[in-house]
Amino acid sequence: MTGKVTGVRHTAAALLIAPLWAPVFAAIYAAFFWAPPSFMGTVDRTSWIGLAACAGALFGYGAIVAIGLPAHKALQRLNLRSAAAYLVLWFATGIVAWLIIFVVSFARQGLTFSVSYLAETIIHRTWVPISFGILWALVGATFWAIARPDRRSLPLRPES
Repeated sequence: MTGKVTGVRHTAAALLIAPLWAPVFAAIYAAFFWAPPSFMGTVDRTSWIGLAACAGALFGYGAIVAIGLPAHKALQRLNLRSAAAYLVLWFATGIVAWLIIFVVSFARQGLTFSVSYLAETIIHRTWVPISFGILWALVGATFWAIARPDRRSLPLRPES
């Protein structure tokens, strides 16, 4: 019983700590690559970085609940408990999530525009989707390092 409680504690700690990479990335991007949107007027740089970090935290924690925890459960069901499995799946889910968010964000301008802008972004700014994949792989690796699903015993299955 204590092994299961320890596993739950490690998973809970991983859910709290691993998404912290999202506000770190958001703050770095806001400091060096993103300008504040025009509707924010003349917001100072420090406030802009803080707002980006807050948005990154919201994104990170929302994504870990909506995508990360189901990915973790799927990997456990498939008995894929290695760090490599977490890196690959979480990198892929990060890119897929970015694709969906990107298309939905521009859908009000028409699906044709949204898809063509998506293709243009992938071709000319490949670093954008790749950075989301890297961020999510980093979150997945951190989650794995804290939760350590490879150290838990597998449930016994009755012989058939």
